Amino acid sequence: MSDHAIKVIRIGEVLKHPNADKLEITMVGGFQVVIGKGNFKTGDLAVYVPPDSIVPQRPEFSWVWERDGGGNKRDIPADAEVPEKYRRVTVKRLRKEYSEGLLIPTSSEYFWQTSGHNEGDDVAEVLGITHWNPPEDEETIQTGPSYKQSRILPRSLKGWLYFLSYWLTFGLYNPWGNLGGLNEVAPDVTPPIYDVEAYKNHTSALELGPDEHLVITEKIHGSNARFVYQEAKWPKSGKMFAGSRKLWKRKGNSIWRQALANNSDIQLFCETHPGYTLYGEVVPTQKGFDYGCAEGQTEVFFFDIRTPEGEWMPYLEARRITETFDLLKWAPCLHQGRPQSEQDIQKLVDGQTQTAGKHIREGIVIKVQPEKQVRGLGRAQVKIVSNEYYNQTKE
Repeated sequence: MSDHAIKVIRIGEVLKHPNADKLEITMVGGFQVVIGKGNFKTGDLAVYVPPDSIVPQRPEFSWVWERDGGGNKRDIPADAEVPEKYRRVTVKRLRKEYSEGLLIPTSSEYFWQTSGHNEGDDVAEVLGITHWNPPEDEETIQTGPSYKQSRILPRSLKGWLYFLSYWLTFGLYNPWGNLGGLNEVAPDVTPPIYDVEAYKNHTSALELGPDEHLVITEKIHGSNARFVYQEAKWPKSGKMFAGSRKLWKRKGNSIWRQALANNSDIQLFCETHPGYTLYGEVVPTQKGFDYGCAEGQTEVFFFDIRTPEGEWMPYLEARRITETFDLLKWAPCLHQGRPQSEQDIQKLVDGQTQTAGKHIREGIVIKVQPEKQVRGLGRAQVKIVSNEYYNQTKE
């Protein structure tokens, strides 16, 4: 469901910055952007680069990476490759006002590569701007049957020989074994990769019908995980699968398998409900976000269940069928019902985690209940990431 795009937009109302004479503010959808005074006027075309974009290593963008979060100049040789994490666009606070992304004038010489594009067009490929995807612990993309997970076909003669031998024997002969490393072949029916789009790109997603309400949960900052038990099917025996966001992990020393080994109720639930996929977030895997875990301890906070028929289980029903499994923890629920205003939702974005941790929360995830589909989005579920979180983790 990744909805990251670099679009040509038309500048709306330009407002005076309340704390700076040389700065102004404009809105792009639900995002606030601080701009230099006089750089844009209402009606201008511009390119909007949202947070978590990676800009190319070009002189025009050098100001993005030349200083760290504390304003200190980085010592990067002119001919050195700048790491992606330094070229990542984040949320910044400029004179006490948040600036969520960048605006690029289409009139500049380099950026006029967008010539011929119209308002609303995606120019990410033209400008070489990509999306920031934090690397998962011990995550590697393999060739061979892992195409089920990475959608990458073999690229070598040996790879194709293995590929054909696997399929010509209907999977009875698997020359890859466990794919090597920590990865293994996906389950027969592979649960999808889990993504949630930004609310600020889909502000109409939360328009509620008369019988609809919201469930708002804390967004956990860890490593995405999924767990499912596949029933026995000749010639294969029943098997428990533990996966990261993209891949499936064999038994070994990965955080996903550690989490499974440390929480007996995960496998117990999955074996009791074969084909149901538990989605959650393994912690602690991110610096500064321990969620109250002791050193060497792993925990999983769950947030969704997918049925064997490919349907997302309603939130209250999902909580109900897991309530007898005492070790299964859910991401903290911050609100259920119909909020009185959008301000009520925004108040939940920042603040301390409601887990045992002593740190801020990453943000919130908002689901419309009962489940429904929204045109242009899909499932009616969005996230709002805390600007406090962006400021804390921008390095």
